[in-house]
Amino acid sequence: MDIGCGDGRYTREFTKDFKEVVGIDLSKKRVEANNSSNSCKNVKYLNENFLTMKKDKLGKFDFVFVGDIF
Repeated sequence: MDIGCGDGRYTREFTKDFKEVVGIDLSKKRVEANNSSNSCKNVKYLNENFLTMKKDKLGKFDFVFVGDIF
């Protein structure tokens, strides 16, 4: 999981090491752009606020990355 995924740069990198990757970002515009240009079948981008979203709909993750959030 990539929290604050932005343009999805790290999200795409994680596909090399993980079977499924989820990128979460507050920007609806950014998530829509990521989904429209997404060529990775094992990546899903969500427009959510990680702090307030219902976590049970995400499932479990082996790795959570939070970087470049400001």
